[in-house]
Amino acid sequence: MHIVELIDTYLAGHGDRVRATDHTGAWTGHRLAERARRLAGGLQALGVRRGDRVAVMMANGVDVLVAYEAIWRAGAAITPLMPALVPDEAAHILGSAEPAAVLVSADAADTVRAARAMAGGTFPLAGEGGDLPWRELEAAGEALPAGPDGNDLAAVLFTGGTTGRSKGVMLTHRNLTAAAAMAAAADDARPEDVSLVTLPLSHGFGLIAFLVTYLRPLHLLVRRRFDPDDFAATVEAEGVTAADVVPAMLQALLDRGHVHSGALRSLRNLYVGGAPCPPDLIEAVEGALPVRVIEGYGLTESGTLIAGDSPSRPHRRGSVGVPFEGVEVRVVDPDGRDAPPGGIGEIIVRGPAVMAGYWRDEAATAEAVRDGWLHTGDLGSRDADGHLRIAGRRKELIIRGGFNIHPADLENAIRTCSGVTDVGVVGLPDRALGERVVAAVVGTCAVEDVERHCRARVAGPKRPDEVVIMQRLPLTPVGKPDRGALAAALAARGVAS
Repeated sequence: MHIVELIDTYLAGHGDRVRATDHTGAWTGHRLAERARRLAGGLQALGVRRGDRVAVMMANGVDVLVAYEAIWRAGAAITPLMPALVPDEAAHILGSAEPAAVLVSADAADTVRAARAMAGGTFPLAGEGGDLPWRELEAAGEALPAGPDGNDLAAVLFTGGTTGRSKGVMLTHRNLTAAAAMAAAADDARPEDVSLVTLPLSHGFGLIAFLVTYLRPLHLLVRRRFDPDDFAATVEAEGVTAADVVPAMLQALLDRGHVHSGALRSLRNLYVGGAPCPPDLIEAVEGALPVRVIEGYGLTESGTLIAGDSPSRPHRRGSVGVPFEGVEVRVVDPDGRDAPPGGIGEIIVRGPAVMAGYWRDEAATAEAVRDGWLHTGDLGSRDADGHLRIAGRRKELIIRGGFNIHPADLENAIRTCSGVTDVGVVGLPDRALGERVVAAVVGTCAVEDVERHCRARVAGPKRPDEVVIMQRLPLTPVGKPDRGALAAALAARGVAS
């Protein structure tokens, strides 16, 4: 199925309902779709064609929902950029994706303009502060039908890097609608539900959570960003019944006292993903509130979904649930043989939501998807009855508060700082964030120099939480950086939460 078909089916049955509310007011599905059709026509008049990419760098709001729908109606694929990106990072993504246009909000226009210059791009910027105001695009008339095809590319989602190591994950309309259907089948959303949206809609988790609501009609309250005090006040004032969160958000609500204040008592379901959630945190929230904390596991490459809990199934401590319907999961040893129940191995998956491949990277695609199975690089085990447990990651990826950070990308950025001769980046356990980012630096620079350099070159969520100056970095016998030994050395020095 094509996402536009999914949207039009929703509109036929629920178009008169209030679909979403943000700081601009309440919007029915039909009003949003009317704006999206006009914006899609404007994109086509601008030269956007079927198969093109259109990048979106906008803070959360109803305009993001309109932008995504318009891009799909124009026949193009979305390439979301987190609003927190700095020009260097945005330039890498835009230079790789080569978008036909970029839709921006006022607070992102200068960043995209600088990134466009760095990438040598000629694409237009549309939106407040851009080359072309939205109202001019919306005045072009409705889009010509693009001929929906579920195999068309719907999104290119770049996976948390700042250099050439960052890869664009290609997801088709069939991938995304399959993921939405799997998630919807596992929840118990009701038409009267009110869902608070504070996850970035530019994040894969936020995108799927939004698409699910075309299958489970409910009222979306969209906030620009997560703030624990505003989150609690909104839940209390609006009677919010559901929300999608990452573990760091749950921890912040607990630390600020909101879990025990009574402000969150209207919540029925909290869907948590983006990073492993500590069992003690789930139990603390469920022990204080009449709410189910429903954990899930997935990768951008799997359409964000692999396994999850369900409101109808008791949570098993330490497990991320069972595979979603239609998803096959195996746990294999280094020789590709299935591990016995409880045995640890690499998690590999296949199913309708698994990516079409990495954008313009056949070698990386062939390495990740072998014989139809996506090799996640994550280590885990399965109980005899199918419950999946995550044991760690073969990849060196750090997940800080739900954001993916590739150590090599951050190392490359830090190496350009004057006085740095070597650097190693690792993730260390952190109660609030899941993992904290620590950069061990060798050279003549000071900690303040590296921190100042990172503020200029690296997006806030990806900057080091701590910089440590060392005499040398541990190496393997063949001279390669030994991240395990580095993490142990840092922990031994007391660099941990």
